[in-house]
Amino acid sequence: MKRNLIILFFIFTIYPAFAQRNIFEYNNTIDINLGYNNSGALRTLVDKNICGVSGMQLSLCVYGVYLDATSNVQGDSSSNMGIGKYKGYQTWACHIGYSFPVCKWAKIIPVVGMTSWAEGYYDGSDYYVTDDGVANRFKGNGYSYKAFDYGIVFNFTISEWVNLYVNIEAHNIGGGVGLSIPLIPYKLRH
Repeated sequence: MKRNLIILFFIFTIYPAFAQRNIFEYNNTIDINLGYNNSGALRTLVDKNICGVSGMQLSLCVYGVYLDATSNVQGDSSSNMGIGKYKGYQTWACHIGYSFPVCKWAKIIPVVGMTSWAEGYYDGSDYYVTDDGVANRFKGNGYSYKAFDYGIVFNFTISEWVNLYVNIEAHNIGGGVGLSIPLIPYKLRH
């Protein structure tokens, strides 16, 4: 039942965007956004034993084609030089979607992708050496979660060049700011 409601939600939000004649005109931008993402934030509402992991999200939308990637910012002790154990977290997420403009300044972007997050520790006695130096191995001791992720991104252009966005996905929630660069299409001269 829940899945059917989600499908109906996407149909009724995307259909008006398809009906617009100016869909390609409003998607004539490059949007570069940077923001905060909490992997597992919505999952923590269901299961109190799971905690969310903070991450930085970078997204790019070119002519309506949307891509994003998230990596953790909290709990990365992979390059510590000590022998001990360091509490840590790992997260990554990536999504792809297409932007449907509701009006000139608002876009709805349905996305699908993968997400993963884990709690554990970095073991200073179990390391390997790279060109950048020592790298400790991450070992999970709590939960580890990896899943197919789907959701929606709301992108608002508040001036000609500035974006605000909010992403709400099955497992993640986040938001941020960005830059919207209008593109002038190439026109043939007669």
